[in-house]
Amino acid sequence: MLHESFANPCVIDGVDHGQTLYAMGVSGWFMLITLPVAAVLFLLLVCLIMADLVRRARRRRTN
Repeated sequence: MLHESFANPCVIDGVDHGQTLYAMGVSGWFMLITLPVAAVLFLLLVCLIMADLVRRARRRRTN
């Protein structure tokens, strides 16, 4: 039986890989949270860069 509340024993060739597999599974859930946040922050950064470029272009025209 598998679940996400704690690491299950998974012995392969006499070595328990349960904790490693558990950490990999939890990392997948962490990715589902961080990727949308990273995408929003990236879009915000792109908007700020574009606003700065427009501001610089307008400043050059007036000078």
